Amino acid sequence: MNKFHRFTNRLLFASVLATTLTACDTAAATQTTTLAPLPAVVEEYFAGWNAFDGQRVLATFTPDGIYADPSVPDGVSGPALAANVEKFKGYSFKLLSYGYLADGSPEILWEMFDPSGKFLVKGKDIITIVNGKLARVQGSW
Repeated sequence: MNKFHRFTNRLLFASVLATTLTACDTAAATQTTTLAPLPAVVEEYFAGWNAFDGQRVLATFTPDGIYADPSVPDGVSGPALAANVEKFKGYSFKLLSYGYLADGSPEILWEMFDPSGKFLVKGKDIITIVNGKLARVQGSW
């Protein structure tokens, strides 16, 4: 093979390589990951907290559903759950982001603000849903 053929083969190889890399980069750039929206029951759960309505929050749970966090490590359910929500009257939550664990449980990151609007803490809730209701909410901060 003479110098001319080696040169044209290199040009052809470089051209194919550049086209392949460009195609790969373009394909990667156009692929996006879209999360499923949060289930309506999760949206309603946070709306109940932000409305300071313990009964509204309780209505999002299964009859034996449990809410637990560092302030109630053993968890609360039923009327105690509703009362726990109402202890935080005036406090609000802002959802920052969410994702889904391998088992499909939503994991929500949030911020909490006091009644004056002052930032207090960042936290996370992991939510177990059974038959369209909350079976467990495990909060942490």
